[in-house]
Amino acid sequence: MKPEKLRMVNFGPFMDETVDFTSVSAMFLVTGKTGSGKTMIFDAMTFALYGKYSGSRSKLTQEQMRSSFAAPGEQAFVEFTFSVTGHDGSAKKFRIRRTLPTDHTSKSGTVSKKPSESSLQFLNGGKWQAYCDQKEISDKIEKEIIRLKFSDFSKIVILPQGEFANFLRMNSNERTEALKTLFPQKELDDLAQKIKNRADEAQQQLSKAEDTIADLGGAANIPVLSEEIGKLSSEIGVLSEKSRKLDAKIQESTEKIARADERLSNTRKAAAAQQAVTRLEAERADIERTREMLGKAERASKIAPLITNAGRAEKALVDAKNDVSRAEANLRDAKAAEQDLSAREEENEEKRGKIRDYERDAESTGATIEKLESLAKAEEEKTRAENELARFRDAAAADRRALETEREALLAIAEESGIGGISPESVPQKLLEKVRDLEGEKHRSETSLKTAREAEKRRRQIGILTEAEADSAAEKEQADRNLAATKEILESLEAQQAAFERNNAASVLARALRPGIPCPVCGSKEHPFPAKEGGTSLEDKIAAQKANVATAEEKAAAANAKLISVKSTLDAEKAALSQIERDADGTIPSEKEAESAFGNAIALLDDAESRYSRAADSAAKISELAEKVSGIAKTESELSIKAEKAATILQETKKTIDGSHGTDKESLKLRLESIMASIAEARAQVESFDDMISAARGTVKTDEALLENCGERLAQAKADAAEATSALDEKIAETEFESADDARKWLLGDGEKEAAQNRISRWESELSAQNAIIASVGSDDDEESLARLLSDLRDSREKARNEKAAADNEKAEKTLEMERMIDKRGILSAAVERRARIEKEEGAAIRLSNDLAGKNPKKTQFSSWILAMYFSEVVEFANERFFRLSGGRYMFRIETGGSKGKQGLDIAIEDYSLGKTRPPSTLSGGETFQASISLALALTDVVCNHSGGIRLDSIFIDEGFGTLDPESLDKALETLTQIQGQRMVGLISHVEAMEMEIKSHVVVDKASEMNSSTIRIENWG
Repeated sequence: MKPEKLRMVNFGPFMDETVDFTSVSAMFLVTGKTGSGKTMIFDAMTFALYGKYSGSRSKLTQEQMRSSFAAPGEQAFVEFTFSVTGHDGSAKKFRIRRTLPTDHTSKSGTVSKKPSESSLQFLNGGKWQAYCDQKEISDKIEKEIIRLKFSDFSKIVILPQGEFANFLRMNSNERTEALKTLFPQKELDDLAQKIKNRADEAQQQLSKAEDTIADLGGAANIPVLSEEIGKLSSEIGVLSEKSRKLDAKIQESTEKIARADERLSNTRKAAAAQQAVTRLEAERADIERTREMLGKAERASKIAPLITNAGRAEKALVDAKNDVSRAEANLRDAKAAEQDLSAREEENEEKRGKIRDYERDAESTGATIEKLESLAKAEEEKTRAENELARFRDAAAADRRALETEREALLAIAEESGIGGISPESVPQKLLEKVRDLEGEKHRSETSLKTAREAEKRRRQIGILTEAEADSAAEKEQADRNLAATKEILESLEAQQAAFERNNAASVLARALRPGIPCPVCGSKEHPFPAKEGGTSLEDKIAAQKANVATAEEKAAAANAKLISVKSTLDAEKAALSQIERDADGTIPSEKEAESAFGNAIALLDDAESRYSRAADSAAKISELAEKVSGIAKTESELSIKAEKAATILQETKKTIDGSHGTDKESLKLRLESIMASIAEARAQVESFDDMISAARGTVKTDEALLENCGERLAQAKADAAEATSALDEKIAETEFESADDARKWLLGDGEKEAAQNRISRWESELSAQNAIIASVGSDDDEESLARLLSDLRDSREKARNEKAAADNEKAEKTLEMERMIDKRGILSAAVERRARIEKEEGAAIRLSNDLAGKNPKKTQFSSWILAMYFSEVVEFANERFFRLSGGRYMFRIETGGSKGKQGLDIAIEDYSLGKTRPPSTLSGGETFQASISLALALTDVVCNHSGGIRLDSIFIDEGFGTLDPESLDKALETLTQIQGQRMVGLISHVEAMEMEIKSHVVVDKASEMNSSTIRIENWG
């Protein structure tokens, strides 16, 4: 990941600032006063990518990072553009934008919190396109683009202030967790987990098999179970034969019982049938009387229709007589009612005349009410027109006064500005010309201020560089002296070594002897007694001193280059100051004077702009009021005509009103309501009378027709009754019955007749059936003897059934016991076979799983061993830099003891100066920085090597350089300079020497606590 552009809007101390990383060198320095917001630049990058903050701000909420200079509701966000380079060298550019939560006020005044939002785009064909949805951004950053989690990013890319040395100080457990997130060991962990899962499953199956074997008595119990099963099988065979014989005996007894039971049943049926025949013969006389009754009923039924017809005719004659009597009475009543109503018809006609009088009166009263309402409307219209005219005249007078007031105010502004003798309309233009003049004066004073500040800055820089030049010259002189002294020591050691070799040639020669290779002196391939070696310590010292000479030469060259660089930069600063003085014609005010002049110019311009704004507003109001005043006369004339017209209409309406019934509208309305009520009442009475007389006349006609019809029906009923009686008398004379009443008493209903017939049929059927039973049985058996025989046979069968049930139960118990033993033997045999198979097939997996889980001689888990391998590589990379930065004094050493299961993750410091090992906590501040930066850079290198896609093109370090002495600082900068070819290096520091050494600066300025911070880029040389 390599940054290209960072924009911060209302974020921390910045209102709207942009850092263009493409305009700085591969290694740049962020500088500025304490509290100006230097660290906030790194925080903004972290927030844009992950929505979190690192270092001391990690516990802050997003709302707390919102700038205090932002207006309520104003948006706050960070926009970060960066590129990511793949292993094939191709770069892909991304742009991420993330907002801070913002208070939102609705139209109703309700304040709500608008949450943080984010978007991620990539550059495709010169156009920005969305890369993914908002909810996927964090996952895409961690797994596809940066390929680092937030916690890892803050350990190896951005090293926060105060946490720089955390990795160095971690204990074994903490370092284990940190390394787990940095190195790709998921596949190995998955493989170890698969092996563990397989071993656990196999171990569970093996334990189950062993538990089963133990519960069932062990493998030796299998032959014992087989012998018991054989015995039970023989016993079951004997019981099966016994049950079969008893079954045959039970079947024979059942057949004998069935035959005896049938004989007993037949004997009992014959006795019951004889008793029934005796009972039926006793009922024979009653049955014969029933047959005689049915015969007479049959003969009476033949004349029953004539009897019924005569009765019906007689009843119809009585009903007809009654109907005639009722019709005659109704007709008399109807005629009386009609005569009474006819006498009242004249009175009804008089009421019709009154209704017509009421209607004329109501029409006249209604017309008067309508005219009164029109009069009220006319009066309202006249009053409204007069009021509107009065209001308009008041408003017109107020507009004329306001116009005069605005003209006076505009002339007052002109007088305040020193402008006199002009019309009010010319004042804004004159004030605008004055504003233009003051804007030019402000621009000139601003240019003068910038020149003064630039000159002052150059003077300060020249002072710093002058001191740096003296320091660099002293450093070069000291480096040259150190180089000469180091060379003298080397020459002395080499002379001592040469003398030793002349005096100890045999021991020198002995170093070159190898088994099986002839000795250059005696030619022997065996060397049982080689000369004792000596002088080894001199060789080591010479080698170490040569390294010191090389280091001293490098320091001398670096000191010389530094001196040349400082001189060159000093000359450039002096030339720049001279150019500034030439451009200003040699008259450059002090920064304080320039600031005062610029402030005065701004104040004068603000005052002039304020007056111009007031004048412009006043001129606009004058124009608007003048336009309104010009139209007053026309509008006033129109309103006067409207009022006169309303008065004329009012007078004409008053002339048309008839006051014969008064002019009070409410009284007239009450009178109209009374008239309408009288009309309604009279109409109801007339209509009611008309309905009553019409109904009475209709009733008379209806009753006359009804009486005529009743007379006709009475004549017909008399003829029908005479004919029916004659026919009935003739038929009775031909029968055995004395009269119609005598025949009627023998008549039977359908139900009575059917019941008598059914009784006779049932008696005959039962008698025939019982005689048939007696004839069919024909048995002479004794019922008592047969009952005793049947009881003996049943007892015998029950005994056999009990014996068979006992034999079957015993057989079932032994069979169940044998089946349990067979199942037990099968389960035991299967468990023994399963145990052997698991031990054969899964034993290796179980042993491997135990080894991976730490159940091995070293008690080290597989994951810890893998992390130890990665960490040893990190330490190897770190030692190259740490040894060089410490001047050959220090190297890291991995502690092999460590905490249980964490061997290889603890480190110590090998101090070659003291010849002993030290814990990291004993290092000084500068030494801790050297160790920490060595580890941090090594972590970055190793993570990239093992990342499978991560390329970390940048590293950012926040402070830590202030703890270094000049020599250590030089080595640290040398190390960072070496890596800037592969990645961008961003640093934050207050150390002046670093400001001189690093030529590319991101400067964060803050004038005061009341102002926001600004950012600018400076590149020297």
